[in-house]
Amino acid sequence: MKGKDRIFLIIIIALSFPLGYFIVPNCYKQYSELITFLSILIGFQITAISILFNSRILNTLYDNKNKFYGTELHKLKSYFKYSINFELTSIIIMLLLPSFISFHIFNKEFFLSKSILVLPTISGSVYCFLKISNELFRIFVLPRNE
Repeated sequence: MKGKDRIFLIIIIALSFPLGYFIVPNCYKQYSELITFLSILIGFQITAISILFNSRILNTLYDNKNKFYGTELHKLKSYFKYSINFELTSIIIMLLLPSFISFHIFNKEFFLSKSILVLPTISGSVYCFLKISNELFRIFVLPRNE
């Protein structure tokens, strides 16, 4: 993602951290459901890529120029790349991170729960999914190279 898309994704994730701290309880234990949700999103995106790869619309997308990405095909590729990388990284973090992390600042001990990552993960994934879906719905009506 480039430009406004990347900035908006960063803002959504940054705002989700403090909001998630207050909304999601520290005793959150449904990480397997969250990982399943992210896996389903990745599966959808890989399926969409494979369908597009064999489509005749690729030439049309490549011919349509875009100000920030070069072509519409490069824009769609960028959306897929960021979305899959974000979701895969989120899955790995959810699997490897311990439930609680303690650290010391000025001789005071603080605890952070892994649950602080739940809302940013969901909101970032949903934002990426919506960007891809909007692009797919937009190109759905483009004429094919027949």
